[in-house]
Amino acid sequence: LSEQQRKDIAREFEDACVQVLVTKTLRAANEYNIQTIVLGGGVSANIRLQETLKSECRKSGGIVLYTPSPSLSTDNALMIAIAAFMHQSIVPIADLRANGNWRLG
Repeated sequence: LSEQQRKDIAREFEDACVQVLVTKTLRAANEYNIQTIVLGGGVSANIRLQETLKSECRKSGGIVLYTPSPSLSTDNALMIAIAAFMHQSIVPIADLRANGNWRLG
């Protein structure tokens, strides 16, 4: 693939992710009559997500959106690594399986 094709694929992937996150967030906010949304975690550093969610919140009738500064928009990789350590014995990397239902305590 050319450099431009790789950039195009990355942009399309980002657009698709942003669309899903914004749509599901606003659907949940409307369903539960939420007036304030806090965007957090590593994904909150994504400018496109911030801008799109902010725009859609304004269009939706005034949902307030709070986003952290970039220095506070960190990934939770360490938390996930600790959860994996607590729930898995030492196994070859090819045998590891993610479990989105693990609890951290």
